[in-house]
Amino acid sequence: MLNKIILYLSLLLLPSMGILSTTMVYAEDKAIIGVIDWRGAIFSTNEAKKENARIQKQFKKDTQKIKSLESKISSTRKKLDKRKELLSEEQKKQLLTDLQKDVIEYQTLGQDVQQKIQAKEQEFIKKQTKVLQKIVEKISEERNLHVIMPIDAVIYGRLTIDITKEVVKELNGKGKKNKKRG
Repeated sequence: MLNKIILYLSLLLLPSMGILSTTMVYAEDKAIIGVIDWRGAIFSTNEAKKENARIQKQFKKDTQKIKSLESKISSTRKKLDKRKELLSEEQKKQLLTDLQKDVIEYQTLGQDVQQKIQAKEQEFIKKQTKVLQKIVEKISEERNLHVIMPIDAVIYGRLTIDITKEVVKELNGKGKKNKKRG
C-alpha cells in the first residue's frame, strides 16, 4: 500500500517538476539587457573634464566680452528707466540706439560662441564614442549581456544592468594607460 502511494505521488509530481525545470531553463535564456547613459559616461570622464577646461580657456575672452556686454545692457536699461523724464529726446534716441547695438552684438557673439562650443563638444563626442563602443563591447562580453541600450530608451526592465559607471571607470583607465605608452 505504501509503495502504491509513493508511486502515485511521484507520478503526480513528475510533471510539475518537469515544468519547474523547464521554467528555470527558460529564465536563464531570457535576454539580459545592459543600459548605459552614453552622454553621461562620455562627459563624466577625466578626459572630458580636461577638454571642458581647454574649451573654457579657448573661449575665455569671448565669454568675458559677453558678460561685459550683459552688464552694459543692464546699466543702459537702468539709466533709461531712471532718467527717462530728465533726458531729452535726442539723448533717449542715442541711448536706445546704443542699447540696440549692444543687444545685437551680445546676441550675435553669444550665438557664435555657443555654436563653436557645441562643435567642439560634438567633435569630442565623436572621438570618444569610438573608444566607448569598444569598451561597451568588452563589458558586454565579460558580463554576458545580450543587448546594450541607451538608458533613456528603457521604460521598464527587470533584467537590466546599468554599466555606465563601469564604462567611465574603463574610459578613465584607458586614458591613463594610453598616456603611459605615449
